[in-house]
Amino acid sequence: MLPLASEGAQTAAHQIEEYEPGRRYATLVGTIEDSESCCGGIMFTLIGAMAELESSLISERVTAGMKAAKAKGKYISRPRSPQRTVARIETLARTAEMSVRHIHREIGEEVGRSMIGNIVREIRQTVH
Repeated sequence: MLPLASEGAQTAAHQIEEYEPGRRYATLVGTIEDSESCCGGIMFTLIGAMAELESSLISERVTAGMKAAKAKGKYISRPRSPQRTVARIETLARTAEMSVRHIHREIGEEVGRSMIGNIVREIRQTVH
């Protein structure tokens, strides 16, 4: 049985990733005997374009949903780091010559290492 390339853009994109030379592909309108022929190239271009279109539509819907939620007063971003944790990071950055990695170990998993790095960089630029 030939793989069906028109079940949806995701399936089509997945099949393009698994392309094997010399393999025949089935579509609703027939088979693609050779992807390097004129018709085969056009079909793969169209399948790729449909996958890209579907991805763009999903992205637009997510963005519209986030704007609608924000208009209703919903908080869209990640939750803020606890103020006591941020204050502790600032204290360690000012008083101890600890690396970001060591401060992260000291604090624990409450805050990500990149967040700690941003706080430490800001404090140490202000101090020096």
